[in-house]
Amino acid sequence: MEHLKISKLKTLLGFLMVGFVLFPTGCYYDKQDELYGEVTCDTSNVSYSRIKTILEQQCYGCHTASAPSGNVAIYDYNSLIQYVQSSKSTLIGSIKHTTASPMPKGGQKWDACKIESLEAWINQGMKR
Repeated sequence: MEHLKISKLKTLLGFLMVGFVLFPTGCYYDKQDELYGEVTCDTSNVSYSRIKTILEQQCYGCHTASAPSGNVAIYDYNSLIQYVQSSKSTLIGSIKHTTASPMPKGGQKWDACKIESLEAWINQGMKR
């Protein structure tokens, strides 16, 4: 009788192990757009507050007023406006990684929505 219980338990464990091998659960990799539909980036009315958040995360740490990396000082609204007016194509090329100085230095390229937002903000007149 005891032998029968152990035999059934071994059989059950065997089925469970086969199930985990053939039908794994847990980690899987899906594409965001397949799960949630196409993610849109609203650039219809971009203000500086939205751009500022991006720049604080990506730029302001290195391009300070006191020690501007690469002699590029973009640390607030006025300095950003001044830089865009003098070097718009350099800025856009850097964040798109199409120039010799991809930014952030040693970091990953911004996602498409951040790039589109900055371009829209510039094209919409750089509203505060």
